[in-house]
Amino acid sequence: MFSLKGRVIYWKILVGIFVLVLIGVWGVVGVSLGKKSTQAQEAKSPFGTLITENVPEIADYPNPINGTLYTKREASAWKDKVPLAIMVENSVVTRPQSGLSKADIVYEALAEGGITRFAAVFLSQSSQVGPVRSARKYYYDWILEYKPVFAHWGGNEGVRAAARQVFGAKDFDQFAIGGAAFYKTCYGEHCGYTHTDKLWAVADQKGVNKPVSIESWQFKDDAAAKQPNASEVTIGFQGDRGYIVVWRYDPASNSYLRLNGGAAHTDKETGQQIRVKSVIVNSLQSLGYEIVTGVANRNFKTIGENNVKIFQDGGVIEGVWKKSSQEARTHFFDSSGKEVALNRGQIWMEMVPAGSAVSFK
Repeated sequence: MFSLKGRVIYWKILVGIFVLVLIGVWGVVGVSLGKKSTQAQEAKSPFGTLITENVPEIADYPNPINGTLYTKREASAWKDKVPLAIMVENSVVTRPQSGLSKADIVYEALAEGGITRFAAVFLSQSSQVGPVRSARKYYYDWILEYKPVFAHWGGNEGVRAAARQVFGAKDFDQFAIGGAAFYKTCYGEHCGYTHTDKLWAVADQKGVNKPVSIESWQFKDDAAAKQPNASEVTIGFQGDRGYIVVWRYDPASNSYLRLNGGAAHTDKETGQQIRVKSVIVNSLQSLGYEIVTGVANRNFKTIGENNVKIFQDGGVIEGVWKKSSQEARTHFFDSSGKEVALNRGQIWMEMVPAGSAVSFK
């Protein structure tokens, strides 16, 4: 038998062992419960997974010109640049042109001889662009909405003087800038090109490559019609058959593919047919020809309001366009007076003389 002192020591050891065992058991249980609680919390909350996993950035930064959404990282490549508006030729012999598919928005209007010409506005993408041709004054009222650098290959003296007055240091006339941003790929008038990177480099040197404030239109996500009623749009432009434009709706991409003069209109840089999310056909009052320094150029009423047809989602919205001043943003309203929201993506503006043949089916 143990003495009294021995029994006390015995029970102390027994109690100590029990406490140690109890602590060990609760430790194992606690770790297990903790893991389950953490797993349950991660299963219930997305925040844990966002922190611990590689999840792509959300595209929530809109291009102010055409509403296309970019991630903030993608947008950092262009958001602090000045937009570029470049005059591009559309003579039959110049097709396919370079860079049109990379523009955020393109304006097409008649020049002389029934030939159309483009003003392509770039901000979010880079490309070789051309052939670059001379300026026409009525384009100024449209492209001023973007406060851009204006790149063109000369023009008559009256038109060039107006460009210097309207655009100031942002008037990038090849006659003045030369090889810093412009070059020729062959001999002749249809061979002049530029590159957006070269233009932005010159803009840096001139101190004008800075972000501008652009009044954005209303934009929406795609909503393709279940039964399209505007699958083919034909625009006559009152000109030669070589300049008839057809836009064909592609349901798979909910976009319109461009044909010019009966052939697919492709981009020389990509080899791909030009496709856009919205085609906006603006009716313009013709003001005949303006004689400037002995040269006759077309002229149109660009400020005020007139009819518009907006083709997107396989359908058509008919209404009016309104522009209150030279620099004011053009807005589009449906027949009930509600402003029209455009699909996000490249936009093509067809600036058509009133009375031109415009049909759709």
